[in-house]
Amino acid sequence: MIETFYWILMLFGALVMAMVVVGALFIPPRFWAALSGVTSTLQIHTVSVIGVYPSVSLLGAIGTARASTMLGGLAPYLWAHAFLVLILARIVSIAWSPEPILGFRHLIYEVPVVLVCAAIASAVASGSKLPKRVIFVTLMLASINAILVILFRFSPEIEFSFLRSAMASFFISGNVLEVLYTSGVNNVIDPTKAGGFFVNGNISAVFLGVSAVSSWYFGKGFGSRALKWNAMLCWLAVFFTGSKAGIIAALFVPATIIAIDWFFEGRMVLWKLVLAIFAGVGGVIALFFVYDMLVESNFYHASNETFSTRAIIWSFAAKSFLNSPFLGLGFGGWEKAFSGYAFTQGFRTALPPHNAVLILWSQSGLLAALAGIVFALGLLGWSARIIIKGTDRERLFAKGVFGALLWIFFQAQGENLGFIGEPHITPLIGILVGYLLGFTRPFDWVKGSKLGKGPVS
Repeated sequence: MIETFYWILMLFGALVMAMVVVGALFIPPRFWAALSGVTSTLQIHTVSVIGVYPSVSLLGAIGTARASTMLGGLAPYLWAHAFLVLILARIVSIAWSPEPILGFRHLIYEVPVVLVCAAIASAVASGSKLPKRVIFVTLMLASINAILVILFRFSPEIEFSFLRSAMASFFISGNVLEVLYTSGVNNVIDPTKAGGFFVNGNISAVFLGVSAVSSWYFGKGFGSRALKWNAMLCWLAVFFTGSKAGIIAALFVPATIIAIDWFFEGRMVLWKLVLAIFAGVGGVIALFFVYDMLVESNFYHASNETFSTRAIIWSFAAKSFLNSPFLGLGFGGWEKAFSGYAFTQGFRTALPPHNAVLILWSQSGLLAALAGIVFALGLLGWSARIIIKGTDRERLFAKGVFGALLWIFFQAQGENLGFIGEPHITPLIGILVGYLLGFTRPFDWVKGSKLGKGPVS
């Protein structure tokens, strides 16, 4: 009976994938991108297909395959070329990986970001109202996760009940839930952490931070008061995740955007800079004291403990790099090598690299790591140039994109996040970057367009 049920589920999963493939041929990519975006918070996971529980959000991203014909619009951008090199390096590295299937899984989550981006950029350039509505709905739905984080932090029992319920499998991958209480490396089982639909409070903080900063500036650009209220809710929820890096990013990212305004708009004077530095330092110190009092924990001690763990991980990474600098360890190689090292040190064996660059190097080698760095810095530089040179509305959207990217890349230096590939965040980034591309450079996306050339490339 169980075996029959298993095959029924597998058949249903294959049918779903077949429907996505057929649908991708007839449904415009913009609608698939919209589906991927609006379900990015909830995910809505389906049945297992080749060991993966694909979510509706992922299926939507895969459905944008026809957008590959639009990728020529990315030709002027350095970060797009770096992304291509990165993906090629990832594909090649599967050849020497201990677990090649992991490579295919990573590619499934990473490649669609440029397809979603291209689909949305093309829609914006053609004058479609769909992308604006998609961004509004996508960002507003992030408030559900914000509310859950706050609720779960005040009542961890509710969070534990949710994670053990059948309902959780719709919002969290079955693979993740299966190892949550055994070999999983996630941290929401700690009462001082909360993740909402995430099993890791640190990654939840990134998602909420990205949602907060993009909601604020896109809310200004769209003239939406609801998005600005949503931004404040998501920003506040970051402090309830228990993520130390998230709290620092919640101060660092807005301060960086303000600094760019001051330095490049001709409004920066010495007294403002000095005031900002003192206010920022004083605010951070005061916030840490308040945070400690609220959760009855020692922020400094916890931060030191976290860094000590990272130091052990990165020490192993340095030794491994010297042994295999160019090829890395392949997909699955880190897990095998580190478990043995950690065992001899009397340390936890199931710990990932906790650094985006190290993740890329360990899985796909030096070329992938370098391409990832160029990709990240290229995206930041591109959006920063629009902040400096764009029109008023272009600058608002660019600030939203820049802030979102900076938050990801900042926390990715100490988390097991990666620059791209996180299922909740990647579709959102694809939509935001795509909107900015289509808004500032419509001539790249609509053949023969007379909408005019954007300010920068």
